[in-house]
Amino acid sequence: MATTTDIAALMLLFPDDEGAFDVLPFFWLPADNIRRRVERDRVPYDVWARQGLLTTTEGNVTDYDVIRSNVKALAEEFNGPQGQ
Repeated sequence: MATTTDIAALMLLFPDDEGAFDVLPFFWLPADNIRRRVERDRVPYDVWARQGLLTTTEGNVTDYDVIRSNVKALAEEFNGPQGQ
């Protein structure tokens, strides 16, 4: 898992009928680091965040509670509520 400078990522893979996979990616980055990352990497992380292609977490370190919450919501969406 990323902490301050790396992008945290999760990929969900779903097999299709042809033996390949459909990929559903998710990315998280600390909000306070985006401007510096855009300048350093020359990658439009800020645009991607506005477009909903990556999720920012408050502060300058990755908020694992946000990621846990997102993963739990995805699990419920694709597997149903716990205990069912």
